[in-house]
Amino acid sequence: MCLSQALDVEETFVFEAVAKFIEQLPADVVQVKLDRAGDLVSTSSDFNHDRAWIPFYPPRTDFPRRIPTIRRRGLTEVDRLGLQVDLTTYPDPLRPGETRKVVFKYYVTENSVVTWWHEANCVLRMPSHPNIVPFDALVVDRIDHIDCVVGFTTRYIPGRTLHQNNNRVFKLKYLQQLINVRVLNSTPLPITVD
Repeated sequence: MCLSQALDVEETFVFEAVAKFIEQLPADVVQVKLDRAGDLVSTSSDFNHDRAWIPFYPPRTDFPRRIPTIRRRGLTEVDRLGLQVDLTTYPDPLRPGETRKVVFKYYVTENSVVTWWHEANCVLRMPSHPNIVPFDALVVDRIDHIDCVVGFTTRYIPGRTLHQNNNRVFKLKYLQQLINVRVLNSTPLPITVD
C-alpha cells in the first residue's frame, strides 16, 4: 500500500504507521510502501515516484511593485498560531537594530490556494482603518530562478482570536464599518444602526 494512495485508507492509519519509522528514513525518500499492518515494506528515492502536490506560488511580478517584500529566509518563526499561520519576526528595515513582529500567512495545500489568494489581495488593497489589521509585506522566495510569493505578513496584534475569546464584544456598528469598506463591497449598503 503506497502513501500516495492514502485516500484509500484511513488517514490515522497512515500517520500512525509512518510515525513508527519516520526518524529512520533518509531525507531523499519520496515514496514508502506499507503492508496492511502498517509495517514498512520498501522505500524509493526515485523522483519519478514522487506524487506529492507542489503548491503554485505566483511570481512577484503578479503583484504591484510598490508593495514591500521580505525574503522567507529573513523570517524567524516564534510560534505556530494556527493552520498555515505563524508568529514571526524579522529585522525592521525602517528602524535599524529593532525587530518587527508579524503574522506570516501562507498555504501548503491545493485546497487553500484560492482562499489565500483572495485574502492576500483583499488585505494588501484595503485602506488603512484602526479596526483592521494592516498588511505588512509579501513574503518571497527564489523558486526556479524566479522570485515567487510564498505568503504575506500582517502586523501582529497581541491577544487571542475571536474563536478563543468569544465573549469579546462585537458591536453592530463594527459590522457596519466592515460592510461599508469599499474594497470589500464596491457599493456600500445603506445600513443604519439604531
